[in-house]
Amino acid sequence: MKKSTILWISLGVVGFVALVLFVTHLAMTHYFQGEWARAGQYGDMFGVADAIFSGLALTAAAVALWYQGAEVKATLNDISHTQREHKQAAELQALASLIDALEAESGRTAESAYVYQGTSYTSSELRSLLMEVLIRDYEQIAAAHHRKGRSR
Repeated sequence: MKKSTILWISLGVVGFVALVLFVTHLAMTHYFQGEWARAGQYGDMFGVADAIFSGLALTAAAVALWYQGAEVKATLNDISHTQREHKQAAELQALASLIDALEAESGRTAESAYVYQGTSYTSSELRSLLMEVLIRDYEQIAAAHHRKGRSR
């Protein structure tokens, strides 16, 4: 809901309550002219209603806090999921960039030796290995995303 709508609703409620209090005050002062003890007894009749409405307001506040907490938790879960997806996409992009760099390098020079995870590879061997890693990682992410989509 827009802030301006909430503001107008709040002002309307406050205005209505003020109007009811003012009209009630006028009616009571006119009806109980000089008989203030009787007016006090009349006002005491609404003590139970006051307690009921106070309890309802407290319950409504507790429900609103619970609902807000659930919304915050859902938002944090969505943010965490988005961060994981961005990290995975960045890792795949880095791997693809490394493959592109290897292709560019292998086109310029003779077969050079590269070390990847402690093993020496030629540029074509390393390109093939990195392409397999890229495809495997992409398939794992796609499968996880597909499983998550079905579970929703």
